Amino acid sequence: MNKGKTLIIIPARLKSTRLEKKLLIKVKGKTVLEYTYNNAKKVKNSSVIIATDSKEIVRVAESFGGKAVLTPDTLGSGTERVLYIVERLKGDYRSIVNLQADEPLLKTEYIERAVDLVENHRYLISSLAFKNTNYEEFLDPNNVKVILDNDDYALYFSRAPIPYQTKDNFYFFFHHVGLYCYNPDFLHVFGRLKSYLEELERLEQLKILENGYRIKIALIDEKTIGIDTKDDLIKFNKILEE
Repeated sequence: MNKGKTLIIIPARLKSTRLEKKLLIKVKGKTVLEYTYNNAKKVKNSSVIIATDSKEIVRVAESFGGKAVLTPDTLGSGTERVLYIVERLKGDYRSIVNLQADEPLLKTEYIERAVDLVENHRYLISSLAFKNTNYEEFLDPNNVKVILDNDDYALYFSRAPIPYQTKDNFYFFFHHVGLYCYNPDFLHVFGRLKSYLEELERLEQLKILENGYRIKIALIDEKTIGIDTKDDLIKFNKILEE
């Protein structure tokens, strides 16, 4: 019955290093997780599941009408949680989306751009980025940078400020957004890949590039922010007010 559907999985860990229980913090009456979930639910012809290690997140998700599945706390990454769900559902999906739970500003239309690349243009994996002209954010290792080739394939991802630019000659960088859309068959291949670069940068998407596969990037039209710090919460609240 799932044939032709898009499956969106939102990995959601309760613990977070820089902002305690950030997904459950309420902004204007809704949790960060609920904003992300609501944007995902609007994607055409899709099913949305929250994959979490926390019974508390399950309870909160169910309180706002979300579907949440408890996954083992031994799983080390969001992708492992996605695979855990996919292997148990055994559905015939057109694509699988890994959407980070702390991306409450990621509009439905942007999720659909990544989905379109996989479902209608037959790319194995797609992701998103936007042009960022803020030099301080360029230097921040919490902001992941992606270098693109002329056809908008990712050449490299890094926490370092790449490509090298001084403040005097700074133009912009491509700021990576935490979403991946996979061809379902490739997702299982991805789960078996090993990577040296992933360990260095703490970016699991690098094992795709290191093993010779390509990631197609869709550019989105405006800046979005993941919620990692109190400053991010303040920015998020301000954007909602505007």
